Amino acid sequence: MHPDLQKCRDLLAPVLGLPAGFADAAVPGKWSVASILEHLDLTYTMNSAAVSRRATKAPGAARSRSFQQWLAQTIVITAGYFPNGRKSPEMVLPRGRPYAEVAPGMDAHLTGLDRQMQEAARVLGERARVLDHPRLGPLSIDDWRRFHVVHTRHHVRQIEERARQAGVRIDATGR
Repeated sequence: MHPDLQKCRDLLAPVLGLPAGFADAAVPGKWSVASILEHLDLTYTMNSAAVSRRATKAPGAARSRSFQQWLAQTIVITAGYFPNGRKSPEMVLPRGRPYAEVAPGMDAHLTGLDRQMQEAARVLGERARVLDHPRLGPLSIDDWRRFHVVHTRHHVRQIEERARQAGVRIDATGR
């Protein structure tokens, strides 16, 4: 597995062993832990499918990016900072799947994303802009991998904070 996606796996491991009752509990005005994980899982599976589709097409012309997209990429991809309070794109909004359904499949979906990205990198190159992010604009395979690390870290921190506030222990071994 690519080191960036392995980092996602490592970040997720401790939160995939949480008690389902805690993970499914509603939080007023916020997503439950299960919803956060479902959101991440949707980003992995949808990105995997999009990268796969892109790798089967002939290479397109390099897309340009706006100044706002360049700035957003610099903040997220280069600096590794994912700002709070951003609304998620509709396609990756959680649909209410329970933790017991979401958590077990996440590792396989991350592995599938890695496979699709490896193939796309072979066909299209690691650094060519291959696929647009709804807010960040055109990203390369390398950029997408880095995005997933920053995005996963952002949401795992939210889960850790929620667990800390609830007095739920997160086992660092992921068990």
